[in-house]
Amino acid sequence: MMNAEADTQQQTEAGYDEVYVHPVCHVQTPESRFGPGIRESFAAHVNMLGMPGGDDFDDEEDDEDSDDIEAEDEDEYDTDDDGEPVFLSLGAWLLGGGMTLGLDELQEMPPVSLPLVDEPGAANAFPQTSTGRCNLTALSQRYNLYFAAYQDKIHVYQPQRAPRILPPPCLILHPGTTKLAALYPAELDRRFPHQINNMIVGNLGNLEIVLFAFDDGDVGAYYTHTLVHWIKTYPKHDGAGPLSRHSPKPKMFFHENVSLSAWGLAIHQQSRLIAVGSNRHEVTVFAFAFTRHDRVGMVDELDESPEIWTGQTALQLQKHFQSRTRTWKITLPLATSGHNIPGLSFLDDEHGNADKIAAIDIWGVVWLLDIWKIGTGPVTIPTTPDLNRYVRGWSVMAFPDSAFKPTKSVREALGLPAKEIVIPHKSSLLDITCGLYYIKDLAVNVNDMIRSRPYSNIYERTHNSPFGFSKDSPSFPEEGNPSLSSDWESVSGDSDSDEDGSTIPNMTTDSSIDTTPSSQRWGALGKSNSRSTQIKDFSDEVQLRREIIPVFGETPDPGKPPLTHPAYVRMCADRQKKVEVTKVDDVGPYRHLPKDFCLLRTSAADLELVPLDRTARRLTFKHILTFLPPQPGQLPSHHAFHTYSQMRTERVHLMLHVPELFLVVLGSEVGRVALVTLTKTSKTVHGAPVRRGFRVDCVLPRKAEEQKKVRPYCGLVGMAISPEPAQGPRAKGQLELCPPGMARTGPVVYRLILHYADHTILMYDLARGKDPEDELMIF
Repeated sequence: MMNAEADTQQQTEAGYDEVYVHPVCHVQTPESRFGPGIRESFAAHVNMLGMPGGDDFDDEEDDEDSDDIEAEDEDEYDTDDDGEPVFLSLGAWLLGGGMTLGLDELQEMPPVSLPLVDEPGAANAFPQTSTGRCNLTALSQRYNLYFAAYQDKIHVYQPQRAPRILPPPCLILHPGTTKLAALYPAELDRRFPHQINNMIVGNLGNLEIVLFAFDDGDVGAYYTHTLVHWIKTYPKHDGAGPLSRHSPKPKMFFHENVSLSAWGLAIHQQSRLIAVGSNRHEVTVFAFAFTRHDRVGMVDELDESPEIWTGQTALQLQKHFQSRTRTWKITLPLATSGHNIPGLSFLDDEHGNADKIAAIDIWGVVWLLDIWKIGTGPVTIPTTPDLNRYVRGWSVMAFPDSAFKPTKSVREALGLPAKEIVIPHKSSLLDITCGLYYIKDLAVNVNDMIRSRPYSNIYERTHNSPFGFSKDSPSFPEEGNPSLSSDWESVSGDSDSDEDGSTIPNMTTDSSIDTTPSSQRWGALGKSNSRSTQIKDFSDEVQLRREIIPVFGETPDPGKPPLTHPAYVRMCADRQKKVEVTKVDDVGPYRHLPKDFCLLRTSAADLELVPLDRTARRLTFKHILTFLPPQPGQLPSHHAFHTYSQMRTERVHLMLHVPELFLVVLGSEVGRVALVTLTKTSKTVHGAPVRRGFRVDCVLPRKAEEQKKVRPYCGLVGMAISPEPAQGPRAKGQLELCPPGMARTGPVVYRLILHYADHTILMYDLARGKDPEDELMIF
């Protein structure tokens, strides 16, 4: 354990304010949750590989929620020859590389028979974790509630301090399926399509919701206050669980289907929107109707737009669309070059209203999709040329200027000395990968790690050279063509000087004036008029839901029966062929692009900051969360059956934002998370302004914790962060993190919970110190 004096000294030596992580890592083992013998139970399931499985899962499951903690009826699932329910084994998944399934891959593995665990304390029993998904855990920001998704169920816990971080669940939610889910297949497990892929918590208007997406395309949400009401109304009888299945069940307020496996999720509080990215290569936005007092006033403009098949002009439809007098299901298709969408984020206008979607596909391309303008096609931000051949896109998040912490130097802003910043020749990119050498308590040996990566010894030589990287060093092949050479250079000159107003050469500044020819904006209209009907503007009442595809001005008729899967696939493919795409690097590509926003996007193991102000530098940090196999003899015997590899687990696919700490938490299936501080500075690097950047403060678990083997050798299935409950007297059963009348004193302490596939739970306490001279905070 680190002592207070040593840690304070480290903060002083850093010279800037860092995210403080409590020296103690709180651990809850699988045994403390499910009893002794649980690890042997995992191993026993692996030995059952190859056993004959049961039939496919029953698609006739009703559409009701199930909230009991008792074992489910056997007839809810198909069974094997012995009458036991059939499930996909965690061990089978780990041995078969299940956690590596991409969004576009389908690998069916033989099911094995496992005990179903809805009854806490059952011997050698545990809930089954889905495989190859996104984030399967979440923490409420208002209540002391932790959500963990196990296949098609959501277990709700009231987390507490170690050693019993997660007690038995106080509620188990069982969201049913929509009728459309049966029409469209799942991607990862067609035997059991209704499994949760992703889950987030956020505010929709003034109310908090927990939102989740399924592999069969379903998307659902509960209001968290309704779950709190249920927990308070039906308290535990004996400390083991809630009332039986006969008690009233919490109901989803939102339940829709996006016609194929749903992944990326985003919630916009002010505009009251839910966005979903899917394997249909499109984003679906659900825009809830506003009351008359909530409507955003639309600016009148000269209507020179063409007439469309609804009998309106394009601008008339746009005005009605933006009035929010009805609920809309908005479809934003990518072009044929797009792919599956594991992550997305909202981009706001100057008033804080959602204006665009930033979506990342699995090729790493970011798509900027206009939500509200009729006839406007997508704009793409391609992947940055990279030395790492394995480029995948996993997460993207948009941040305004207010999300970045002011800093006083390049070292404070980027986490490393200016002389160790690498700049590829003739590039607008700053490579700050040498920041790996300055992360305290990093578990991996940086030199050993980068030597295992193609072309990465440049960082070792740059760090070890007293003058940074030398132009005389051998050049390295560019991505995509090993026969080509690329000269690299290091930062020179006074990099910490005040900003001199210089700009990056050969970069075009975006114009705030809309210079797009009207023929280009309206070019997509009239190319598809399938299933469209007249829409009239009844502004005096809130109307029923309608669907719209803004890029075409298409408004499908909701009264017609749904298309079959083959017909829907053909229609979507035809639609994507007609989408016109503009690259953000083209001259004058986009109107009113918010310059004060930056995009943070992740790939397999790398992180990149992309400013939408094209006069600023992009930043990349490679190998931030990498896979390293254990050394011989370091792996405990009970982990021997956990087999996973670099190619199958490197995916920085978990991203959480804590605005109060200027912090982004990144997670990967390799089992580690990075704490990243968003920064801004007026300093320049290589004669060009940095403006906004980031530094990596910590990678968890830390070196001492890895040496103690607190991190299990299996995948990280979820991470969640929220404020700790405020200290003080509480009424019995009070679930609010900070009840009315109770005030927090001192800095807000956040708890970060890491949830592993073998049910190991790690918890860290985080806070932001004000000054390096402050005494160590003890929680």
